Amino acid sequence: MDSINQIHLGYFSPTLNGAKIGQAIADGLSSCLDVPIAVDDWQTPADRVRKRTYSARDLCVFVMPVYAGRLPNLLLPFVKSLRGNETPAVAVVSYGNRNYDDGLSELSGLLTEQGFIVFGGAAFPAEHSFSTILAKGRPDAADLAAAEKFGQKLGVYILSAEAGQLDSVEVPGNWPPGPYFRPQAPDGRPINILKIKPEVNDDCIKCGLCARVCPTQAIDPADVSHVPGKCMSCCACIKRCPVGARAFVDEDFWIHVHDLEERFSEQKEIEFFAP
Repeated sequence: MDSINQIHLGYFSPTLNGAKIGQAIADGLSSCLDVPIAVDDWQTPADRVRKRTYSARDLCVFVMPVYAGRLPNLLLPFVKSLRGNETPAVAVVSYGNRNYDDGLSELSGLLTEQGFIVFGGAAFPAEHSFSTILAKGRPDAADLAAAEKFGQKLGVYILSAEAGQLDSVEVPGNWPPGPYFRPQAPDGRPINILKIKPEVNDDCIKCGLCARVCPTQAIDPADVSHVPGKCMSCCACIKRCPVGARAFVDEDFWIHVHDLEERFSEQKEIEFFAP
């Protein structure tokens, strides 16, 4: 195959876990292939305006979080706008220790439809955006070392692949993907947290970081206690607040969180997929 002259690391990573994972994989690829990395953060609407098109001499590492077993629905139009031209790609998802369900298959399937050759994939447990218990502290040093080693392995494969012989990888999950996971209370009662919004307490120092990192610009920068826009419950504003001044207070939200913490506390292993 044509030699690679650029690694493109693209990610949507509201709580920064996916960014760390993607960087480690890209570092492994870069050390093996001896090519530079271009980092592309997809966090805010302004970051997602530009159209992205890649060639056969680019190598893309794309990282997305899994929300309710799939890619975040508000980010689907952006993911579908990425364009490859027989571009080698690695599809990576992070998930909060429950299950990644169809998240990885959805990312891989969309990229394949859009002209990428998905030759590698991975699913990483990472600290849940709702919790400090589920996959606490992950990705940790061992996770990131494993990610870098995986990048090196993929780099060796790229170097050994003959022209036109780059194989697509099979990943678990349905394609097209199934419905989003629907939370329930322990008694089986359906829980709907789609319209909840984080609230601010008196510890707020009005630094405005929450408004700047919000992926949907839902928070009013002039009054961060006001959330007039659509919240996607990514928890960027909660996890990245320097004084811990934001939280969800909805009772059903916490019923759901505690149920997840009770049922999915066991540490999950990283899953890697390569030809």
